[in-house]
Amino acid sequence: MDAQTLFREGVTAVREGKDLNQARQLLLQSLKLEPQNEMAWLWLAQTTSDPQKKLECVNRALKINPENAKALELRLKLTKAITHAQDAAAQSAALSFDPDEKPKPPPRLAEKPVPRPAPPPEPAPDLIDEGGLRAAPTIRTPLTAAEEEEVKALLAQAEEYLKTNQSEDIENAIEQWVRILEIRVDHEVAIQNSVRYLARLGYMDDAKELIWRAIDAGTLLPSIFVTAVDIAQRMHDHSAAADMAKRLLPMPEIDDALLLKITDQMVKYGQAEQVVDVLEAAVTQRPKSQKLLIRLGELLDEMGQKDRAMRYFDRAARIKGGTKEAKRADKALMQYTPIITDRERGNPWLAVREASGFVLFYLLLGWQDAGLNLFNMGIRWLGVLLAFVGGYFVITAVSSPQQQPLARWLGGSVPPSKPQRATVDAYGNPIDTLAGGPLEDPTDLPILPSGVRGVFFILGAALLLVSFYLVFSTALRLLVQPVPPTYIPSIEELLQEAIR
Repeated sequence: MDAQTLFREGVTAVREGKDLNQARQLLLQSLKLEPQNEMAWLWLAQTTSDPQKKLECVNRALKINPENAKALELRLKLTKAITHAQDAAAQSAALSFDPDEKPKPPPRLAEKPVPRPAPPPEPAPDLIDEGGLRAAPTIRTPLTAAEEEEVKALLAQAEEYLKTNQSEDIENAIEQWVRILEIRVDHEVAIQNSVRYLARLGYMDDAKELIWRAIDAGTLLPSIFVTAVDIAQRMHDHSAAADMAKRLLPMPEIDDALLLKITDQMVKYGQAEQVVDVLEAAVTQRPKSQKLLIRLGELLDEMGQKDRAMRYFDRAARIKGGTKEAKRADKALMQYTPIITDRERGNPWLAVREASGFVLFYLLLGWQDAGLNLFNMGIRWLGVLLAFVGGYFVITAVSSPQQQPLARWLGGSVPPSKPQRATVDAYGNPIDTLAGGPLEDPTDLPILPSGVRGVFFILGAALLLVSFYLVFSTALRLLVQPVPPTYIPSIEELLQEAIR
């Protein structure tokens, strides 16, 4: 059974009160699988009548979550009860003293020598030798032949201990692996096995100690950092989990799939904001990764930050079209308004494309003015050409003032950044930031000076007026000097002509 099932059955057994021993065993098994379950420690306290043991369980719960109100209240009650019991015992001892009783003379030294106090027992050696682990080299340092033989022997001994599957022998196996880690602080097999079994036995702090010492020693093994992320999540140390995930990014062994697996696990632990930081660092180091960009966009979209999400979807779609990820990005972008980047701002061909609209319009005017005959256009072709030049000047002045290299040649400078749109109102309600038109990325491109843009607009407008006169000259002349018809048929004549 999993930890939660064992926990629920243990709680049920405590509530029924029939077999507290069974309830205790169920809760202990649950805590071996999930030692950070603070509520399991509190329920475990209900399975014993010893106030000291109750207090130990409550303190374990408070170590996990110091703000647990139930645990704080229970600790206060237990502390008062233990203090009261100790005071009552002291008072009882004082009342039992008889002042009339004559004290017995102390024994003579010759008859009964006073025994010397026994020396205090030597403390049991720690499972983890901190000094040895600090001095041990990492995997970058090759082992000597003697060290390799010792490591093989210790691994074999640990395997023998594991065969019995007894708790005491498992601890002996862990001791063998720790001895290997004193030789090499990041030995991959030893550290994986020791951490796995330490966590299984509920010694998560010791497991964390082994992993963090390997990292502090300068290990480059990705598996150790992945384990560090997992341990930090289990111990609810979200900042440490995010930090370890970021340290994985430069490692070539960590591909996008593994990184996404790690970050998805972090999201399950409620670390969405930390995952955003990790993925933003990831796309900075891996700017061509469509998978990371799309996952970051999806996560921001789930968090309601649609404007930021759109930017990452847009980046993913631009990297390479036709891929599965590009299709996902295009599908996501369909729900958003367009986004303007320096790629569009600095592209002169976009201005040319918009100016071609003027060409088409003036060409239709000239064709109509020439009697629907292109061969009779004559001077009107010059008007169409001037319409293209004038339209390009107007477009450059109004909607495309950052096209390169024109803006740079004419002394343009990078414009100041626009203020960010507010994402929430004064009451904390989210604002639809996409309703105010297309989004704009920050720009690094120079923009034409205002004076140059004004000259371009005036010149373009003048050329458009001249071209309009050239392509529509016949219609304008007839408008100014109309020619009356020489003969107007009557209605009867028109009817007779229709009957024929």
